[in-house]
Amino acid sequence: MNEGEYKTLSLLELTGPASVTATHKRSLPVLTGLVEQGFVETYGSSYEATMTITDAGRAALARHREESAEGSD
Repeated sequence: MNEGEYKTLSLLELTGPASVTATHKRSLPVLTGLVEQGFVETYGSSYEATMTITDAGRAALARHREESAEGSD
């Protein structure tokens, strides 16, 4: 998981559902990749779309954090 993916998933985990405009500083390829991997879902119209982290996204975050913790030992 790259830094952009980690930051975006962490933000959504912390804040809950967020409008796409709230994540406007995230790059479109990162957001698209997270949706394609099933880590983030979007719903609503394209102008008022909302993003939310999925169970798969939470699991990916947990794995990443475990791997990072193991690597720092």
